[in-house]
Amino acid sequence: MFSYSVYTQDFIQVSGIRGCVPDTVSFTLNSDSIDFDTLNIGLIYMIGTDNFPITNNSPINYIIKKAGDYDVRLVSGLNTNDVITQRTVSFDRGSISADFEAVLVEAPYIYAMVPSDALADDASSYFFRWAYYDEANTSLRTITKIATTANQDNATDTFEFPDYGNYLVTLNLRNSPENCYDSTAVEVEVTNLPVIDTVGDTTAFPVQNFFIPEEETYYTITPDDPGVILSFKLFTRTGVLVFAMESPEIYWDGRNFNGQNMETGVYYYVLEAVSGAADDRYNQCSFIHLYR
Repeated sequence: MFSYSVYTQDFIQVSGIRGCVPDTVSFTLNSDSIDFDTLNIGLIYMIGTDNFPITNNSPINYIIKKAGDYDVRLVSGLNTNDVITQRTVSFDRGSISADFEAVLVEAPYIYAMVPSDALADDASSYFFRWAYYDEANTSLRTITKIATTANQDNATDTFEFPDYGNYLVTLNLRNSPENCYDSTAVEVEVTNLPVIDTVGDTTAFPVQNFFIPEEETYYTITPDDPGVILSFKLFTRTGVLVFAMESPEIYWDGRNFNGQNMETGVYYYVLEAVSGAADDRYNQCSFIHLYR
C-alpha cells in the first residue's frame, strides 16, 4: 500500500508569487519518488471548486483573482477528502486600487484627480501615472506621481481642461517592490457650472482638502479673524448631510452625527461666515478627501 505520510508541504512547490492580484502562480509536484505511471490518482485541488488532474510532473498554472489565503491540496483522485499534503499560499496585497474621483477645484476647468483608497503599506512606494485625453482621443497630458504612506497627497494630480466637453482620465497604479498593478478610467464632463467665489474676501483663509484621522486628532478650520463665527456643513457625494457645526473654530474627528467613523471617500462641504456685515462675509464650497 502506498504511504502518504512521508510528504510535507515542500511536496508542492509554488513559483511566480508576487502577492498581488490578479496573479498567475505555478504549482509543481516536487518529488523524485513519485511514479506517476503507477500513482495516477492525484490532483492539485484549489480551495473551492477548481481542481486539476495530474498525469505528470509538469507545472499547473492558476490565476488568483482575489486577495486571501488559498489552500493548495494534493488529494486522492478517488476521494477528494483524502488529503495527501497541503500548503497555504497568501495574497495579501490585493487592496491596491487605482479607483479615483475627479473633484472640481475651480470652476469650470480645474479638477483634482483624487485617489479613492488610502495607501496601506509603509514599506512600499506607489507610482501613479495619470493620462488625459480629449474626445478625439488626443493625449493632453501624462504625468507620474510618486507617493508613500507618509505623503499620500503627492498622488493627487490637478489638471486644467482646455474647454467644455467630455474627457477621459486614466490612472495606471503600480507599487514597488511588490510590482502590483491596477488601472482605472474615468470620464470627466466639464460643464458651464456656476463659479463659487468668496464675497468680500476679508476673512479668506486656506482650507485643507484632506484628513487622515489616524494621524490627526481633529480636522480643524481656523480663520485669521477670531471674531468670525463659521458655519460648516459636510455632505456625502449624494447630498446627505452627515456633520454640521457652528463655531469660531471648526473641529471634526471624522465621525458623523451618530458618532460612527465615516468611510474613506470624498465629501462636499459648505463653509460660510454667519457674523459680520452681509456684504462682507467669507464663504466657499469645495471637497475634503477622508483617508483611513
